[in-house]
Amino acid sequence: MASGGSTAASGGNHPLQSPPVDSAPLLGSPPTYKDVMGKIKAAKDEAKTGGDFMQKFCGIICGTLGFIIVVGVMLVIPITMIAVGSINLHNCPAERFIPIWLIVSGSVAAIMQLIFLVDSIVDKCRKRDPAAEELHQAMFHRSHNWVLGCFWFAWFIAGNVWVFRIYAPNTSEMLEKGLHCDHVTYYLAFIIIAMVYFIACTFLCCCSCIICCASVSIRNRLSTVR
Repeated sequence: MASGGSTAASGGNHPLQSPPVDSAPLLGSPPTYKDVMGKIKAAKDEAKTGGDFMQKFCGIICGTLGFIIVVGVMLVIPITMIAVGSINLHNCPAERFIPIWLIVSGSVAAIMQLIFLVDSIVDKCRKRDPAAEELHQAMFHRSHNWVLGCFWFAWFIAGNVWVFRIYAPNTSEMLEKGLHCDHVTYYLAFIIIAMVYFIACTFLCCCSCIICCASVSIRNRLSTVR
C-alpha cells in the first residue's frame, strides 16, 4: 500500500507534458527562397528532357507570391491602354482602328491577368489533393488561357498592321486635317508592340539557355545512372 501510495504521489508530481508543436509551415504562407530552389532542384532531378524541366520550371515560378504580385502591378498597363483608347477614340483618323486596338487589347489582357490572379489566390487559400489540382489546372488552361491567348495573338498581329502602316504619322491636328493621329494614342500602341517583341525575344533566349543547360545536366545524370 505504501509503495502504491508513493507511486501515486510520485505520479502526481510529474510535470504536465506540453503537446508537440507542429514545426511545419502554416498553410498559405509564402514559400521561401530555399523552398523555391528546392522545388527547382527536384524538378531538374525528375525531368527526363530539357523541355520537361522548362515546363516544370515555369510552373514553379508562376506559382510564387512574387510573380503573382508582379502580375497584379502590371494591371496598370492594360488599364492605361483602355483609358487612352477610350479618351482618344475619335482622335486618330489616320488609322481609326488604333484606339479600338488599344481598348480591345487592354481589355483582353486585363481579363487574362485577373483570371490568373483569382486562380492563384484560390490555389493559395484552398488546399487541394494533387489529382484534383492537376485536373483543375488542366481545365483552367484549356478553357480560359488558350482561347483568350489565341484571340489576343491574332489581335496583336492586326495591331502590327494598323500601327506600322502609318509609321511616324502626323500628330498635329492643325497641319493636315483628317490625316493626323493623337501622339499619345499612336506612340502608346507603338511602345506596347515593341515591348511585346522585346519580352518575347528575352523569354525565348532565357528559355533556350535554361533548356540547353538542363539537357546537359539531365544527360550527364542519366549516363551516370546507367
